Amino acid sequence: MDPVQYYTTTLINAATKLGPILAFLIGGYFIFFKLPFLFLLRNMNITKKEFDNQPPSDLLPKDYSVKNYEDFQRRMKLLKTPEPKKEEPKKKEQPKQERPKQESTKQERPKQEQKRPEAPPKRPAPSKTPEEILNLKPGFTKAELKKNYYDLLRQNHPDKVASMGADFKKLADQNTKEINQAYEKLKNKAA
Repeated sequence: MDPVQYYTTTLINAATKLGPILAFLIGGYFIFFKLPFLFLLRNMNITKKEFDNQPPSDLLPKDYSVKNYEDFQRRMKLLKTPEPKKEEPKKKEQPKQERPKQESTKQERPKQEQKRPEAPPKRPAPSKTPEEILNLKPGFTKAELKKNYYDLLRQNHPDKVASMGADFKKLADQNTKEINQAYEKLKNKAA
């Protein structure tokens, strides 16, 4: 078979099989892409003609000249600048006349100094046992002791409450010292 004849028969067979698919693709292109674009273009032209045929509006002048722009700039400057304050004429100062003092009919009471109530003296807090401080029950183990110790340290560490103020930090320091002392006493006792 001749190569030219072979290629022509192959192309004819391909065209007969791919022809409907090719026609479908070309038709889809025109229906879904080209046609909507043409309708859009036609509508834009119609809208443009309608807009051009309308009478000119007073709000939108057709020609924007330099004069219009300068006028606009002048108006904007006037809007931005505040009006100068008008100075009021100064009045002549007249000497103040003293009024005669009238005797008050009320009896004047001597001012009493307001005393603040004194704070009650601080009583020493009842001392807690090391077991109470660390929340331990009698017969505790070393694991319970360590767990409670570290949990209480996490809750009462001064760095946790540093942002709340000096009073809270001071209280946290005291609690931490108590917890450390109780732990030192009980760590040798733990079985």
